[in-house]
This record gives sequence, structure tokens and C-alpha cells, in this order.
Amino acid sequence: MENFSLKIRVSFSDVHYGSNIVSNSFITKMFGDAITGFMGIYDGNESLLQSWDEVSFLAPVLPGDFLEINVYLYKESQLKRYFEVEAKRFLKLENLSNSNLLSCDQVVARGKAIAVIPFEVYKKRKNK
Repeated sequence: MENFSLKIRVSFSDVHYGSNIVSNSFITKMFGDAITGFMGIYDGNESLLQSWDEVSFLAPVLPGDFLEINVYLYKESQLKRYFEVEAKRFLKLENLSNSNLLSCDQVVARGKAIAVIPFEVYKKRKNK
């Protein structure tokens, strides 16, 4: 397995700003949750996030958006996993005053991350 996807719906309770825009930290948290899901399956441990790199927020995220968070493992070493992450909007509200959904395909954020596994996990995995 070299990738992992997480699909979510953005709620009105996730709005952070007066103009009904969701904070970029929400997307960063979703990136972290998707990496944690990947690591749980791949290494059997949640791991620790070491760093973010080249994170770009390309479009505002609004309540009612449906996002797919994709994580791609592109490199690994004994204790580190290197990821590319991407958030894509695949459904959005027609407008905030009704519940009509429109299909779309728009990348709203992307970046890179490094996660570190505990040495004990590496030793256990190596001895299998």
C-alpha cells in the first residue's frame, strides 16, 4: 500500500471566519488525520509528524464542501516516511442558502510531510 484516502464533509461548525471560510488549519488537521490512517495500516503505529513542507492552500474551503484527502508515500527510510498530501473538493453546495450539491473536481490544498516511527516499531517490523 502506497496511498490512503479519507473523505469528509465540511460542517458549518468548522467555519472560522465571518465570510463562511474554513481555516487552513482545518485542512492541515485533515492532512494529519490521513497520514495517521496511512501509518496505522502501513506500520501499525500512529507515528509522529516531524515536519511540513511546501504546503499550499489553493482555494477557500466552505461549509458543505465534500473533500477527499489523499496521502501518497513517495519515499521511506528505516524510521521516516515521506508523503505528498492533497485535498480535493469533489462536491460543493450550490450556494449557502440551500442544500443542492454540485459535482466538482478541484484541488484546494497540497503539500509534503515527514512522519517518524518509534524505534521500537521499526525493530518489531524488522524482526517479522
